Amino acid sequence: MFVAPWTRASILLSPPMSIRTLMAMLFVFDVGGQFFDYGLNINHGVHLGGYAAGLIIYMKVVRKWPVSRSFLVWRARNFGARNRW
Repeated sequence: MFVAPWTRASILLSPPMSIRTLMAMLFVFDVGGQFFDYGLNINHGVHLGGYAAGLIIYMKVVRKWPVSRSFLVWRARNFGARNRW
């Protein structure tokens, strides 16, 4: 689903984790912010709209790039079909 799923990142003092895990945690944080007031001056609805827009752009544009397909071929050749990251 991601262009670079092997990338690891962290926020502030959190341990490094995969981008998928980090984005899932931020998504849950923003969904919770829609219903509960965290005391932060953040518009969580706009973040959720950004997630949706990024997903649509990825599904309609980025997946069709030959680079992303060649990455899938490279991954299957070097790591086998069982390794899903």
